[in-house]
Amino acid sequence: MIERIKSSPNAFPQLRRHQDLVEFIREEQPGFVGKVLDVGCGPGYLAKLMREAGFPEVHGVDWGGPSSLIPNSVSSYQQVDLNEQRLEEVVASKFDLIVCSDTLEHLECPAKVIRSMRELLTDTGSLYVTVPNCTNIFQRVSWLLTGNSYRYRTERPGEFGHISLFPSSVMQSLINRAGLKQVRKGKGYIAAAGFITSKGMKFSDFWSYSSYYHFKPVGPKPE
Repeated sequence: MIERIKSSPNAFPQLRRHQDLVEFIREEQPGFVGKVLDVGCGPGYLAKLMREAGFPEVHGVDWGGPSSLIPNSVSSYQQVDLNEQRLEEVVASKFDLIVCSDTLEHLECPAKVIRSMRELLTDTGSLYVTVPNCTNIFQRVSWLLTGNSYRYRTERPGEFGHISLFPSSVMQSLINRAGLKQVRKGKGYIAAAGFITSKGMKFSDFWSYSSYYHFKPVGPKPE
């Protein structure tokens, strides 16, 4: 039912989040064969998992150099600084599906990146986003006792940690401004005090470690 996070490589929250996200997408789009963009792909762990799950074409963008990627993770890679550059000025293609997993909370202007992802999305495409759940029961206790979330500690020099929070009302406002609508909110695992729930067990936002969203364009993007 629960596992110690350090005792098993399959129990790390990042891997579990990626697994849950891929399952979330596959539940809704089991036969998807279009182009995917992974925004903030890091070394390519999510992209590799998606390709192994049957997504044939997964492209990645992030700030690191190509040498940081693990083998066979992305179909192509574009280096981009999401704080300084606009995605649509660097990436020329449109995508049927865009994923952005635990990236927005690291950014100085997440609203800009959400708008850029809408620019790169086809009018019938889907955007899947995960962010740290800053309002689950454990975070509410942390806010009450310390006045802060323990997932948003002060950065050390050179560290790029969590600086943007996304309670559901803020996320809703951001997608409204970007011309998107929420289709569905997913469920995820519980992680606290060094333990994580077993794979396959999923919980609502009251408990879940991360928040999972599926967004779609409200209509054709104005010219």
